[in-house]
Amino acid sequence: MTALLRYALLKSGRTGFLTLLLVGPFCILTAPLLGIGIGEYIQGRGRYPFTFARQATAAASASAMMTVAIFLATAAAAAAGFWIFRREVETRDIGLVVLATPPRSIAFAATLYGTVIGTLVYLGGIVIVKAMTTHVIPNLTSRILFVMLSSLCASSLGVFLVGIKPEKPMLIAVYAGAVGVGIFVGMAEAPSVIPLAIAGAALLMTFSAVLLRRRCAT
Repeated sequence: MTALLRYALLKSGRTGFLTLLLVGPFCILTAPLLGIGIGEYIQGRGRYPFTFARQATAAASASAMMTVAIFLATAAAAAAGFWIFRREVETRDIGLVVLATPPRSIAFAATLYGTVIGTLVYLGGIVIVKAMTTHVIPNLTSRILFVMLSSLCASSLGVFLVGIKPEKPMLIAVYAGAVGVGIFVGMAEAPSVIPLAIAGAALLMTFSAVLLRRRCAT
């Protein structure tokens, strides 16, 4: 398991995928508000903290950005789970990996990788929002917990989908699923969602292991 995670980290770092997963969402989250702020400074009407409109409060702007951060984190987790071993699955090199590692460990490692990526994206979003709006985000621990669950579900979905079909067009389904997960898990903040999210992720990882085993056999 440790070797798989090390391989995933080294591979994504070498190819630039890790940088894309982390920096891309930060740029998307920052660009709108930063662009508005720079535009107002150029016009001589600059102010800090930044807001989306002069009439808007820092709290409202921070709330909107944190909602976007949920979906960015979920999308990053899903993409990470789908892409990290996609090449190996597509070329069937995954069979060589399975000789030394059970398929369930591969599915778990890919899911864990995506979950960590999604969580890091959200934590980075918190720092960005705080720096740009100075707003203190309420219920922060609860929000992080549900984003972790959302990232877990999205990442496991990405791994499941790569087991079905590892072609690049499947990213459409990956991102569509990530939006659904973000809505029903990331934004839910209801205790009843927790066991359902964990059970769903576990089920997807189980199916993923079966699919990976079948791909190795063909």
